Amino acid sequence: MQEQWQKEFGYLEEQIELLHGMVCQNEVSLDLREQLTELSEHANKLEKLVHSVIFQQKNIQASELLVKISNYFIEEAEKKSLPIAISYFGSGRIGIPMVGQLMPAIIFSIKASIDNFLQNDWLNTRIKNNLFPTCSIYFELKATDNAVSFRMIDDGFGFTNGKKAVRESVAHYAGWALFHSYTSYGGGLEIKLPIPKARADSLIFSYGPHRFAVPFSSVKKSSFYMKRLELLEENGSFFVSIESDLVRLCTIDPVMGLQFLSAEKSTIPDDFYVTLIGVADFQVAILTLEEPLQKSLRITNENEWIEEDSWFQYLGLYADQNISLALPYIDGNALANFYKAYWK
Repeated sequence: MQEQWQKEFGYLEEQIELLHGMVCQNEVSLDLREQLTELSEHANKLEKLVHSVIFQQKNIQASELLVKISNYFIEEAEKKSLPIAISYFGSGRIGIPMVGQLMPAIIFSIKASIDNFLQNDWLNTRIKNNLFPTCSIYFELKATDNAVSFRMIDDGFGFTNGKKAVRESVAHYAGWALFHSYTSYGGGLEIKLPIPKARADSLIFSYGPHRFAVPFSSVKKSSFYMKRLELLEENGSFFVSIESDLVRLCTIDPVMGLQFLSAEKSTIPDDFYVTLIGVADFQVAILTLEEPLQKSLRITNENEWIEEDSWFQYLGLYADQNISLALPYIDGNALANFYKAYWK
């Protein structure tokens, strides 16, 4: 039901924008333009109202879900005879569909945390590090209008196992995941999943006559204008240093999709834009000559234009004046497929 109303509202908003572009181009009366603007505003309000009604019918308090998560952790720890102490904090309410998206990654994380606790001679190691024999873990779950975030911190031996399973689960929904391993002991992770909307806020990249779209939830930093930026070269690939992060440069090929930049340095322009995009805990820097545009797109895979073996499986549709455009949409799965060869 949720996917159906989102699809219908996305189509309605797109058609209103298309009609508005046609009206503006034909220079019709100002009153009609204002009526169309008002209609668009009412459509947005109606979408939020429907979302609110459905959400209120099927949701759970974050703190209540954390009780269930904590009980599951205790059950799994008891199977391994692992003494555990749990604390948690939750805020907001989470729709049941989002719970279904989030739980696989949380379950993978819990099992990885228990395995990490039991590494080596864990009890004597904890005593040596002046830690209590009982292992400690903290959960945090927050829900807003735009995203659901989960944080887990423990005093084990760092988050070293289970990363691949968490990454792939989070990537499927274009989310982020960060892993932490502290110097002496302890570790954790953070997960953030965007809440689906009728239309997805996205960035549109232009490469000559070709255009591509990326969900804004997969954008870490945007609109970096690099003038005479020093490029770092290693093994035939190029990197840029942004806010202490060394990020590999890539471009988008119309046929092959995302490709790491490996051209001769002399062919790279002096001035260009860089946008950091990624999924889970991986990121790359897309190089473009023009600054990307932000648009709201209706996402669909119901189109005979997409081939089964294509590097993308979705299209992003939006109205550009009086024309409806469809662009290749680089969602979380497309980004995950690009990264899979580099996951350890």
